[in-house]
Amino acid sequence: METSAKLATIRKLQEKVRLMEDRRSGPEADVVRSGTAIDSLLPDRGWKRGSLTEWLGEGEGSGALTVALAQCGSLMRQASVLVVIDSVRNFYPPAAQALGVDLAHTVLVQPGTSAESLWAFEQAVRSPTGALVLGWFDRLEERSYRRLQLAAETGGSLGMIVRPRGNPGEPSWAAVRLLVTPRLTESSSPVRRWGVEVLHYRGGRGGGSAEVELTDDGELVRAGSASGFAVRAVGA
Repeated sequence: METSAKLATIRKLQEKVRLMEDRRSGPEADVVRSGTAIDSLLPDRGWKRGSLTEWLGEGEGSGALTVALAQCGSLMRQASVLVVIDSVRNFYPPAAQALGVDLAHTVLVQPGTSAESLWAFEQAVRSPTGALVLGWFDRLEERSYRRLQLAAETGGSLGMIVRPRGNPGEPSWAAVRLLVTPRLTESSSPVRRWGVEVLHYRGGRGGGSAEVELTDDGELVRAGSASGFAVRAVGA
């Protein structure tokens, strides 16, 4: 992508997000709360602005993207604008809307390559609008990951990264790492129940875990958990 085209893209993206933010009133808080019980598992009892969260899945069809989108739908009540970086064309608006995503306040960016996707994600989280940014990557180099983390701190954004789970010792600059695992039941076709586990958060080791399931109304509710929390996405 030429430099002039990149600059034009940045300006267009920033302006679009800024216009959406202007339509929503209310001061920006350092911690965004989704209104779900998962907030209580996080270090700040919510999602800290200027940080990255990883949604990790074990192979294809893990449900990590579905659960992440559902949580984004809940967070949009406070984070206002969602920017989706989608180089692999995984984002399906009707399905996202059914999970609570407000499409009227969603910006969809579809880069042509993985390198452009990384660049677009960095620019989105660096933008001083405090947006919620969601993207997925097969893998991230440590240097690139660090750049994303610094960009999120600069912009005060909430960066959500969906990717396959790698080696336990692989580098990560995410403040929170969540593992999503499908749970099969006799009637689950397709899979509508998942385990969600807090693998790590900055300043600590790990957290609780729970099973959540997707209802016919597009909500994620607690299916059973020793830690006793529910992840809930309110439909649009």
